[in-house]
Amino acid sequence: MLQDDFLLKPSKYVIDNWILNLLPEYDIYFLKELPSDLDLNLCLPMPVNEYFDHPVYSQLEYVNAYELWRISNKANYAIIDFGNWFDDLSRANQKQVLLNQYELNRGLVVSLDWFYIDNKLLENNLIKNKVVMNRNLWESLSYQDKERFIYHYAQDWEDWNCKTVSNEIDMDIDLISIVNTFTIKEGINCLSTVLYCLTHQENILKQWVHEKTFLIALEQLGYKETRDNKIERNTVIVFKDDEKIIHAAYIVSEGLAINKSGQSKFNPIKLVDIDILIKE
Repeated sequence: MLQDDFLLKPSKYVIDNWILNLLPEYDIYFLKELPSDLDLNLCLPMPVNEYFDHPVYSQLEYVNAYELWRISNKANYAIIDFGNWFDDLSRANQKQVLLNQYELNRGLVVSLDWFYIDNKLLENNLIKNKVVMNRNLWESLSYQDKERFIYHYAQDWEDWNCKTVSNEIDMDIDLISIVNTFTIKEGINCLSTVLYCLTHQENILKQWVHEKTFLIALEQLGYKETRDNKIERNTVIVFKDDEKIIHAAYIVSEGLAINKSGQSKFNPIKLVDIDILIKE
């Protein structure tokens, strides 16, 4: 059964939520070396290992915004900016901080091409044709400029191509309601998406599900692992690396699966071609 390709378009409600919650409460900057003249009225310096273990700053809103899994092991410190630490630095020190963000792979260091405003308005955040996003810059942008930016930023996480839901697909209304949509909550991953497809329990679609939890749930639902290549409707396809589950998707019909490729709100729940999913 051939399905037409379809390009997702987030609703205004989703876009507004993304704009409102793009940045967490505090700007975070990662540094190789700690300045000797930090003003503790403006910031809190933290060893990077304590930062990664911190009960607040290891939460998903910070993890995904700053893409903590990509931070270089050359980062030694994190600066929690209370609002004006970066802005109060000298221009030379600002440039050094910006360069650190670029070199240490901090998230929200984005393409200059995603902005449609005078570059002079970005110069305090500009390094090597990249813009280091922070709250003060974000709040200075108009709604239209934020909307344009967020379209680029979201598609940098994942393309919006998917398969059309047609009348030929026998799919429950609960599944139709989530297919080819975006979430507004961080942490919904491929495993929670699969479990929702099997249970239709909305609360599961608000969770980050780990591997052992996923396997327990599958066992409770009567699913058993097979090693054949037979892919049938209402089955689960699981991808492993060194016997650990790295991805899973729900088979909704011949050749098609419901899939979520990551735990970010910018990773949509999509109807995808199984063959393409396997190749990826």
